[in-house]
Amino acid sequence: MTSTLGLAYGYHDSAIALVDENEILYAAHEERFTRIKFDNSFPVSALKDLGKTFDLKKLKNVVYYEKPFKKFERQINSLIQLPLRDLFSFPENVASLRKLFQTSDKYINKQLKNTLEIEKQLPVYYSSHHRSHAAASFYTSEFESSLILVADAVGEFESTSLWIGKGNILTQIYSQNFPNSYGIFYSAITSLLGFKVNTGEFKLMGLAPYGEPTYLETLQNVMTLNDDNSMTLNPKYINPFSSHRLFTKKLETLLGSKMRKDSEALLQKHADIAISSQKILENQIIALVSRALENFKLDKLCVSGGVGLNCVLNTKFSKLVGHKNFYSFSASGDAGTALGGALAFLANDKSNKSSKRWSHKGSILGKCWTNDEIEQVLNKFDLHYKRMSQNEIGFKVAQLINEGAIIGLFHGKEEFGPRALGNRSIIADARTKFGQILINEQIKFRESFRPFAPICLEDRIKDYFVEDISDPFMLRINFVRDFKTLDIHKNNSLTDKNKAILIKQRLEGFDSYIHSITHVDGSSRVQSIKRDDPRMITKILIEFERLTDLPILINTSFNVRGEPIVNSPFDALQCFATTGLSHLVIGDFMVDKMKNADMKNIFKVQLKYD
Repeated sequence: MTSTLGLAYGYHDSAIALVDENEILYAAHEERFTRIKFDNSFPVSALKDLGKTFDLKKLKNVVYYEKPFKKFERQINSLIQLPLRDLFSFPENVASLRKLFQTSDKYINKQLKNTLEIEKQLPVYYSSHHRSHAAASFYTSEFESSLILVADAVGEFESTSLWIGKGNILTQIYSQNFPNSYGIFYSAITSLLGFKVNTGEFKLMGLAPYGEPTYLETLQNVMTLNDDNSMTLNPKYINPFSSHRLFTKKLETLLGSKMRKDSEALLQKHADIAISSQKILENQIIALVSRALENFKLDKLCVSGGVGLNCVLNTKFSKLVGHKNFYSFSASGDAGTALGGALAFLANDKSNKSSKRWSHKGSILGKCWTNDEIEQVLNKFDLHYKRMSQNEIGFKVAQLINEGAIIGLFHGKEEFGPRALGNRSIIADARTKFGQILINEQIKFRESFRPFAPICLEDRIKDYFVEDISDPFMLRINFVRDFKTLDIHKNNSLTDKNKAILIKQRLEGFDSYIHSITHVDGSSRVQSIKRDDPRMITKILIEFERLTDLPILINTSFNVRGEPIVNSPFDALQCFATTGLSHLVIGDFMVDKMKNADMKNIFKVQLKYD
């Protein structure tokens, strides 16, 4: 059977996907191999791994995720409108224009020849950015028909688009073009709050529950909802043409808040701005989607694009159409367009008489290391380890976690998308009172306000959470059943906007049996997992449930701040050695740090924080 290769590179989130007529065979991020966060280069390393795993003699087509010349046109327009004062952006924009020549069919075939030794010239097809996003979500859903929302910063020209998916056909019914962009708005506020654009939007979402939406009315001057449910960004406050600074000084004046430096404390007004921005985003996009669902008499919704990773917004969508009628693909960001471009191409094949859908396979689509390969690395560094059966590992890890251990888990194929879903994860006990602070500060080396997500056996979600929602990608939030606000800090007013947020004090202000995965508003970004899922993480959960009656663990990505998720045994060992993890499950082996006293020196690394 012939296969199609999807490519996404040149901007950020370089990725590849290999798909045939029936199956997603492989999908991977280039950053995981190169260790460069959001690597945008041609995905040489991911392709080399693909070549080791699959016979590519039957590779028939290549699909690039967008239309480079249309993007070039928009970039030229941006350069023309670039403010003279924004000199820093000019080199970045010029460099971006140069990448146009690195997307030609000639260039792509040359790279494939050098990387995979493919001698024949393969036809290269060009999807469009938002079509690739739409396809990634719709064709991996189980819906025969659906409304599809794509929302991000910008594709070629489009920043928001609506599609109807029916059978194999994607029909675009609405678009809004750059510079009016939900993604740009959210990124501008992210930057104002002192977080990095393209990595810090998750932080804004995590900070929001610490605040009150006191800036909601003010921000309506920044992003206006129009009568037709489109939106307009006010250029007085937002500067979408700049890659250096997305907001103006007038926005700082409007909000009474200058751009926060990374070294500066988070104040109450920062949290208030965060939740106000989140709510105005929700209100305006929900209005757009609700109108389209009503006008076209549709009852199902697929979401993609960077905005599709906003879990709070996804939950509003889910309630709008019903939990079983909502779907967001795990790799909703630009990496997912490598897969979406390939799926759009294959679904458009006129020989397909029936509706084409491809199983997302739980988004477990990447590299898998064998036990022999892992053991070679363990022996290379002369480490003490123990080989165990998977049942033995499940039992032992459950015991260790119950005793307070925090475990690194590296097992099976790698996940595709920004979330660790149990194969490249750090797992711990969710009952620990200040587990959030401990893991953030001693293992992840990141801001202590950031919450952790739980992984829970699907058939027991209703025992601990308000909504019985199944979500294998942790892309929606739920609320903890036993959450209770305490009175011990009732005099701790949130009205002093310039007061620093005291994270430990705020975490002491509520009670929950599963405290470490409960956010300050009682919310939790729950990943569900079926009891018959054959992966190692399921065995550990079932053993932990048998031991404690709790079917829940903390599940966070196996990496530290500023680093991609671990990809190789060496990456896993390095992260394990230089953090506060006590044990590592790596393949069918267990490594105890206490029995490897010199690990930190062996794997010493200079961390680069984002």
